[in-house]
Amino acid sequence: MPAVDLKMIANPTTEIISKGKELFDSNCKSCHGDQGNGDGPAGVALNPKPRNFHQKEGWTNGNKFSEIYQTLQEGIVKNGMAAYEYISPSDRISIINYIRSLDQFPVIEENEILMLDATYNLSQAVDMPNQIPVKKAIEKIIYENLQSDFDRIDSEMKKILVQNSFNPEKAYAGILITAREKSFDEFVSAISLNPTDFYLSANIKKLSKNEWQKIYSFFVKG
Repeated sequence: MPAVDLKMIANPTTEIISKGKELFDSNCKSCHGDQGNGDGPAGVALNPKPRNFHQKEGWTNGNKFSEIYQTLQEGIVKNGMAAYEYISPSDRISIINYIRSLDQFPVIEENEILMLDATYNLSQAVDMPNQIPVKKAIEKIIYENLQSDFDRIDSEMKKILVQNSFNPEKAYAGILITAREKSFDEFVSAISLNPTDFYLSANIKKLSKNEWQKIYSFFVKG
């Protein structure tokens, strides 16, 4: 992955902000809303609600540039915020600059940029993991007509998905991928840590072990 020009952090061009909007629309808008008010359709079932970028208080990691970068890099498990470490550093910076264009944010100090670089080696070329994100894999399978399978599953399993998902068809695809690639414990852990990656609400974490086992067995057997 190419090194990041650190100047783009505090001095983004209009092109960088435009690219950030494109990336925001494809990765963030469904939960955070078109204008970053936390009112996206995919966030309706989430608890807590997605971050409203116009609110100054209540940010888990803080609203400084470096703190938002940390959130994109690591996610926030307890809030259902997925990590986006598979997005390149420069693209993450573009997303943050677009978010910052929506409202007033803390001024970016030189020391903050230096600390960010020291923490994440932004100014050095790094290797990115060769891994397709779950959401991208889900979209690929949906495109290949897996949605039609959803209509054929039994009513009990369909009820579980409908009650715990903001997009049951895509949740079905994501769960299917994961169940067939992981052991039971890995399956439960993967979904519980980042339910939104699977188009699931945080309520999925409340399922009993027996319910998890029923879901896992259903999808493994196919």
